Amino acid sequence: MGLAARDDIKKMQGRSRFYHLIGRHMSVYLRVLGMVFSLIGLAGYSPSSLAAEGDKLNNQEYLVGDSLYRQLQSPLTVSWKRVEFRQVLDQLSETTHISLVADRQLDPRRLITLEADQKPLYLILFEVARQSGAELSVQANYVFVGIPRNARLLRTMIARKQEEMSMPGLEPIAGSRERKGRTGDLQWEKLTTPQELLREIGANFTLEMTNPEEIPHDLLAAGCIPRANLEQQLCTLLIQYDFSYEWVEPGKKIKIVPSPRNFTIEQIHRVPTTRRDALSAELGERGVAAWEWVGENRLRVVGRVEDHEWVTSQTKAPRKSDTSPTENEMALGKRRFTIKQEGVAVMSVIEQLRKLGIEIEFDPAEFAENLAERKDKTDLDLREATPEELCAQLFAQSPVQYEVLRDKIVLRPAE
Repeated sequence: MGLAARDDIKKMQGRSRFYHLIGRHMSVYLRVLGMVFSLIGLAGYSPSSLAAEGDKLNNQEYLVGDSLYRQLQSPLTVSWKRVEFRQVLDQLSETTHISLVADRQLDPRRLITLEADQKPLYLILFEVARQSGAELSVQANYVFVGIPRNARLLRTMIARKQEEMSMPGLEPIAGSRERKGRTGDLQWEKLTTPQELLREIGANFTLEMTNPEEIPHDLLAAGCIPRANLEQQLCTLLIQYDFSYEWVEPGKKIKIVPSPRNFTIEQIHRVPTTRRDALSAELGERGVAAWEWVGENRLRVVGRVEDHEWVTSQTKAPRKSDTSPTENEMALGKRRFTIKQEGVAVMSVIEQLRKLGIEIEFDPAEFAENLAERKDKTDLDLREATPEELCAQLFAQSPVQYEVLRDKIVLRPAE
């Protein structure tokens, strides 16, 4: 499994600067997502990183909202050598608890060769996608890995369809606001056909589809879109076959139609006067579909959802209230840890805990050097473990006496 990430991929034909730029822009993107995803939660886990586990979904343990956003930034160590793309996604989804939906237009047998040591998950996904000829579309409840056109358009396509559901003419027929905002799990087994999925979506949302036969016969890999609304379910399926949909009878009946070449959303942004000139130049470089100033500090933008989020990131600094409490701000006793790894060095786990903001105190100080010289290793298999349970398993085979306090863990030589 693995990524050759940013600074560690110098051996891959000097692409380190490319990854530096990706990471810089992606960190801005993730900060904006953190503002957009209003669901509160903490990061999930990966086999070699320790983090508090997030939301669970009907025993599926898929992360959504802020939990998904945080997991994308969590570190992961992976190593793949000529492993098929489909297998890579399955492994990542299982270990990170993020639903990864692969575009059926991608080759599932494309071979991936990557190495990464404690790199952010989003960089790993970037590299997996790059080697597969794909790009990422990060939703609040899943990540779509698709051919570039589909990945770039999916979120905007969903937003456009949500706008249509808000049209006044739909309200009397589609029912209450609660019905239009309903979400559900769309889960399918291996070899499910798209027609079967369409029938399930229609049944779940009480919709009639006039021409499901427009979608060619196909057999899908297993997958799941957790807590998905109608637009997410339909658009994620149809875009893979270059289709969209339109309402025949608002709120009751839809027709599958060829997908337009582009989807855009129009929005007015308020921009500080001091940013106007610089932002104008940056908009031109970014290639936004259309934009114009409609006042001293009002900017009309016609573009993708990602374009609007980018403008927002350039004009507003995230407020402290826009973000969830960080793990460092949590009392140690409230932290929960999930990790599964064999033959892990005890000192490497201690260092990882420190990176997560947990203070580790050695008493006496020279005990740290003594423990490092032992090079003890252990097997960890923890799920939602308390700090005490983590320490009990971590030091089971080491001469360590531990004490978990409110804000730190104290380690002493065992008597």
